[in-house]
Amino acid sequence: MKHQLRNEIIWLVSILATSLLLAFIYLGKNPFSDTIDIHLKDTFYILKPLHVLAPFYLLLTAIIYVLKEAFHGYKRAIPKAILITSITIAILYVGLLMSNLP
Repeated sequence: MKHQLRNEIIWLVSILATSLLLAFIYLGKNPFSDTIDIHLKDTFYILKPLHVLAPFYLLLTAIIYVLKEAFHGYKRAIPKAILITSITIAILYVGLLMSNLP
């Protein structure tokens, strides 16, 4: 059980590092700055970094865990709990962001 928990923590930390690296590459600046400016045609979206990085991390976690656990038949308890939790939080978070749009 300790070995499996340690492996899952390593997976989660590596997914976090990957999502931060991808955010740095795609956004072109420090993801920990005060705001993140996204320019789409004639509209600017100014967001807090958490509002961009959290859904990205949760989505990346869900995708990786779906693929990773498909090989194990979704029989392991800890990865299955992480998968269900990440998908549930992502759905709730995106719903909250959508309800606050102008």
